[in-house]
Amino acid sequence: MVKKDRVIATHTGARALRPHYIIVITVMIVITITAVFNAVFPAPMETTPVPAALSPAESDFIEQLGLVAESGGLTRITGRVWALLIVSGKALAPADIARQLQVSRASVGTGLKTLESLDLITIRSRAGDRQSYFEMREHPYTAMMQSQVRRAAANTAMVRDALQAIRSPASRKGLQDLESFYTIVLEGHTAMLARLEALEE
Repeated sequence: MVKKDRVIATHTGARALRPHYIIVITVMIVITITAVFNAVFPAPMETTPVPAALSPAESDFIEQLGLVAESGGLTRITGRVWALLIVSGKALAPADIARQLQVSRASVGTGLKTLESLDLITIRSRAGDRQSYFEMREHPYTAMMQSQVRRAAANTAMVRDALQAIRSPASRKGLQDLESFYTIVLEGHTAMLARLEALEE
């Protein structure tokens, strides 16, 4: 009787475990089929087009503009990024720029922010692509001079307000010199802007 009860218990336990075995086997089959399918039909890899190689003249221009930018108070990488966008004539992702110039993405990002603050470049996006692309904006130097005129006008107004509020003779001489400087800068920027705008007509 005891032996019969053990046999019944064994069969009952087997039946209880059978669904678990079925689930495990099913999962293993699905994994195997998926692996075989991926091996036979691999998913297409997303690739970024490799930028065209630079000519020696283009490479030299990039280095020269980097030095010019550095002498003007910008970083050399900012000038090099600027030059690359000029010679490429198209929108580039930061990764493309870093690859072309053989520099870090971080330094490229800093250069792009500087160029954006100068109103020289614009940002574009592409459908289905999370990257941002940067290119020279239309009439970049006109846009840059428009920004410079606004800044010069604001600086001139700030100094003139200070002249109205500060009456100390010792202070006014320095303020008058600064007002004269900013006035000349504003006049010069305004004249340059007018000539640039005339070129666009």
